[in-house]
This record gives sequence, structure tokens and C-alpha cells, in this order.
Amino acid sequence: MPEHPPGTLTPDPLLKSGSYIDVNHLPNGTTTPTKTDPHKSPQPRVNGAQDSIVAGTSTGADPEMASKPRRKAPTVDTSWLPAGWVVEDRVRGSGATAGTVDKYYFHPSSGRRFRSKKEVLWYLEKGTVRNRKKGKENSDADIASVEGSKSSKRKKSGTKAKASASNFDFSNVPKKITWKLTDTAEETWTPFMNGDEKVPDSTKDEWAAAFASLANPSSGHPTWGWRGGKLSNGSTEEVKKIVKTLNEAEVPSEDVVEVVVSPPFVFLPLVKSLLRPDFHVAAQNCWVRKGGAYTGEISAEMLVNLDIPWVILGHSERRALLNESNEFVGDKVAYALSRGLKVIACIGETLEQRESGSTLAVVAAQTKAIADQVSNWANVVLAYEPVWAIGTGKVASPAQAQEVHSELRKWLHDNVGTEVAASTRIIYGGSVNGANCKELAAKPDVDGFLVGGASLKPEFVDIIKSATVKKE
Repeated sequence: MPEHPPGTLTPDPLLKSGSYIDVNHLPNGTTTPTKTDPHKSPQPRVNGAQDSIVAGTSTGADPEMASKPRRKAPTVDTSWLPAGWVVEDRVRGSGATAGTVDKYYFHPSSGRRFRSKKEVLWYLEKGTVRNRKKGKENSDADIASVEGSKSSKRKKSGTKAKASASNFDFSNVPKKITWKLTDTAEETWTPFMNGDEKVPDSTKDEWAAAFASLANPSSGHPTWGWRGGKLSNGSTEEVKKIVKTLNEAEVPSEDVVEVVVSPPFVFLPLVKSLLRPDFHVAAQNCWVRKGGAYTGEISAEMLVNLDIPWVILGHSERRALLNESNEFVGDKVAYALSRGLKVIACIGETLEQRESGSTLAVVAAQTKAIADQVSNWANVVLAYEPVWAIGTGKVASPAQAQEVHSELRKWLHDNVGTEVAASTRIIYGGSVNGANCKELAAKPDVDGFLVGGASLKPEFVDIIKSATVKKE
């Protein structure tokens, strides 16, 4: 082994030439390494604490590396983390990204390490570690570059034709498909029809959408909801009358329509105890994180304790009156899902936004904020409620509703995935009543309704029955 002058370090072959961790600038201010127990895990910092790791350069180091400024760790709000979780910043020591500070999240009991907020939320929701695609770091430090690549992909995918289960001809399915290995290096298999006719990518997307539609038995079942907004001053007796009407109603079976009723929080236990078993109950809101000093808020854990399966989040009234931003709603949706709740996520534009022609941009931004936080859409229903049509007597025409629903589904296809676009239910809300429900329900991308004032009247039963329109 070659000799080195006293006081110098042997360059680490795993680091870029000339780069090492300078022992003269340790985080605790000492000039000698701190002894550590080899059997003990390193102690990451608690939320908000700052550790500094200084990288030094040896004689003969790359001047460009020496002068290269350190990239600051992204500012990430950690208040969403459950109690006990800790965060640590680490500096990359070599390569093109040397100096970049990565943020790691550590599970309080197992010490398991996560590289991003999405990974943590996935773990909280699934109880398993999310498998990252090969070659992708997916850390919070890479958010900017990842978002940049996403946007470029979206621009390209924007030209793709929309794939929908409704485009698949179930009466004329291919009789024989042959799969051939077309790229041995990548192990790519390609389907062919009629011998040597390659199946177009657009057709494969339609097949995938059709399969997802069949594989997810709930994908074709509209959801009708009683929001109970007019019951703010309602009495127990009034609630019992409404439940009695629903219990006595003759409506299509659960395999045709899923009915969810959403009374004010104080009536949830009562309604759940009296309501027929084939109908479900939803809360009208819940808090964005675990319980704490949030006087007056209802946590997702409380709803789970009451055995309430659904919750409505992001309603326009909360967005407008309580200033709930798109990002805040996205965080609420993600946390509710992580606790095991199913979510009806509301989106919609104001009259001013509609008249300015920005409807699609507004609902896309609202949906993106949810998509940024959610990886599994199986328990998410999107509710499009144009704000100008809620409680005003005005209602979006069937053509207007279909246009927005269709564009939302296309956005999901281009930005989330084909299967999600095909299986996610998109329901309409905004002055729906017994007179207009059938015409609205007939539209191909309208999967049900979120009903307000009409849900307190006998005509709500007629709205539920309009679920059969597409089958007639």
C-alpha cells in the first residue's frame, strides 16, 4: 500500500477523485471522529433540526468540484408526519449531483428509511414499501427534475387518443392474438393479430381500459350521495324521517348503484344505526392529519372509530369560506386514504372562471394536487361540482357536464394512467333533481351524482333510480 503524508486521507475510490468528508469540520465541532456503537443505528434529526455535513477536497481535487455550490435541501413541510417520525438531511458526496442534500424520513419503531413524502404516504396507506422504478431516485431533492420530466412526458402524451372502456367493441373481440418476443435485450413482447398484423398502441390502451373496467366491479356503479347541507339546523326527528324514506324506497341493487348518504357529523352515529345495510354513510369533512391541538376538527381516526367508511373532502364551500387550497385538499385526501377511508374529492370552477374560459385549467389543477399525493385511486371518487350551480337552481347542461367529465378522464389517462382513467368514478353535483337526473345520467362519462337539496326530498329516490338509464 502506498505511503501518504501524515495528516492526509487516502482518497476513497467510491467517491469522485479528490472528494472526501473532512474530519476537521465535523457536525459537532470536534476535530476527531466521534466514536459510535457499530450495533446502533445512527440517530436522525427530529423534525426541524439542522445537521451540517461539510465536504472537503484534497490536494489535486477537481477545481470545478471545489467551487461547485451545494444545492440546498428542498423546503418540505413535515407537519403532516405522524407522531414519532424523524427527518434527516444527507449530502451527496460524488457524481454529477455532488453537494445535493437529500431528505430522508425514518419510521419511529422500525427505523425504516424513506426517500420521499410519497413513499411515506404509500407506506402509511399500504403497510408495504413502494417499489421505485429502476434508475429513479424519487427523493424530495429530485422533485424539480422529476416534475420537469413529467411535464415533458405530458406534452407528448397529450397527443395520444383517449383510451376508454367504452371504445372497446365487446361484440367483436379478436379471435386469436399471438405474442412475439420483439426485443430480447429488453424482453419486450408484442401482440399480433391475423399472423403478422401488429396491434397498435392505441388498441392496446383500449384493451387495458376494458380489462380494468371488468376487473374493477365498482367502476361502473354510479355513486349517489345525500350531502345533507340543508340540515345544519335540522333536528333528530327530521333526520329520522329522511332515513325512514330511504329505508322504504325500492331502488336498484348494489351491483347497479352504490348509495352513500352524508349527514352532518353530529348525526353520523344515528344515521348509521338506522340506515338500511345496502346504503353507506359518509362524513362531510375530516382533518388533514392525526389528532392534536385542533379544537373543533374531526380527525380521520375518529371516523374510523365510528366505522364510517366514506368522507367528502374539498367541497367548494370549504375551499371558498375556509381558504382550503388545492394542495391542502390533496394532503387531506392522502391522509384520509392512509387511514383506510374512502374519499369523495370535490372539484369545480366558479362562475367567473367559467365565463373566462378557464374551467378545464381550474379542475385540472385541482385534480393534479390530488394526483401529486395519491398513488392508489381505488378508493377515490371525483365529484365535479361547478360552484355557480350549487344551490342556485342553475345546472350545467348535460353537454357541459359531459365535456368536463370527459376532459377530466382524459387528464387522468395522460397524467396518472390508463387503468385509473377507466376505473375512477367521476360524479356530477350542482342542482341535480328528479327532472334533470336522467338526461345527465345518460352521458357516458357521468358516473353518478353528489346531491344537495334534492336529497332531502322524496325525489332523491328518483335520482337513485336514474342509475339504470345506461342499461336501458
